[in-house]
Amino acid sequence: MDSAVKLIQGNYCCRYQGKMLYVTEQGSLLAGLEPQSGKIEIFQAEPLKNRIYKLMVVDNAVYAVDIKGYWIAELVMGETKYRYYETGCHKTDIGNEAFICVWNKKIHLFANDGAEVTVFDTATKKICKDRIGLWEKGKTPRFDCGFLEKDDFTWLFSGSMKLVIKYDMRKKEIVDTHSLPQSEQVMFACRFGESILVLCANTVYQIGRKTEALFTVPETEPLTKLCLTEKNIWVLPGDGEHIYLYDLETGRYEKYNDYPLDFQYDIPKGWGKYTSYCEDENAYYWVMRSNNYFLRIDKETGLGTWIYPQNIKKEYLLKRYYIEGKKTISEKILPLDEYLEWIMLL
Repeated sequence: MDSAVKLIQGNYCCRYQGKMLYVTEQGSLLAGLEPQSGKIEIFQAEPLKNRIYKLMVVDNAVYAVDIKGYWIAELVMGETKYRYYETGCHKTDIGNEAFICVWNKKIHLFANDGAEVTVFDTATKKICKDRIGLWEKGKTPRFDCGFLEKDDFTWLFSGSMKLVIKYDMRKKEIVDTHSLPQSEQVMFACRFGESILVLCANTVYQIGRKTEALFTVPETEPLTKLCLTEKNIWVLPGDGEHIYLYDLETGRYEKYNDYPLDFQYDIPKGWGKYTSYCEDENAYYWVMRSNNYFLRIDKETGLGTWIYPQNIKKEYLLKRYYIEGKKTISEKILPLDEYLEWIMLL
């Protein structure tokens, strides 16, 4: 893989003025992708203090949540300095939140352990915490993931307790519950007509008036994300390397094989290959986290298009990362001979 491409791989993304905004993994810089052309823009904003767990836009500002749960960073578009607000969410070094969303211009961080939601008001900059339900001692659920519906409800999923709850964002209370068929971790969930799709232990379940398994993929490595279109369901890998497509008309799934000739994964084991997407009315756009292409999935046709990044300014990125940002240089990014040549040109 071209080392310049690795410099602009990202993790979490959002949509702003027709572009995908995301933060680079290597240098924690704010970047933008123009989906039609593949052109990459690196914004002038300073590097973030750490890797992030979520990226969102509210009005004319972008907000990033620290991967360790210490802070929310705010950047007004057009400025270069972030403002940091402590959240009090830090418990472990990674993955303190099961689900993060923006509702009513407030950022909601649903804890994965403790049935608690931290709310950051983007207008007043105040933070408060709310309990989610009342639980007997020792029976508080550990949530795996969730999603927000347009009608003010958040769904949260606890594989360990085989539990689904529907949380009213206005009333701040649980208004409905469902059961899960097994006690494995819920990797992903989304709305599917009048029912819900849940990905758990490489099986996709449909939960509604009744719960049924749509299909199971016999993979040894976990599949971690779903992407629903009018024609099919894309099932995306975590540690594995295979994508699967489930045809909604035939009820059959197959392994996806339509990759570019130079497509390749290059990511440490244990890192999810597809972590985040943004969308418009026509398509989903998955950030380039583990490979050398962004992925566009058409909502109507279910077809995928791979977008190769353009306009990568390697020397500029190296300067931003390793001189301004004082980051350590990996030989995967810049071999020693290239590094010495680059230093001579500075």
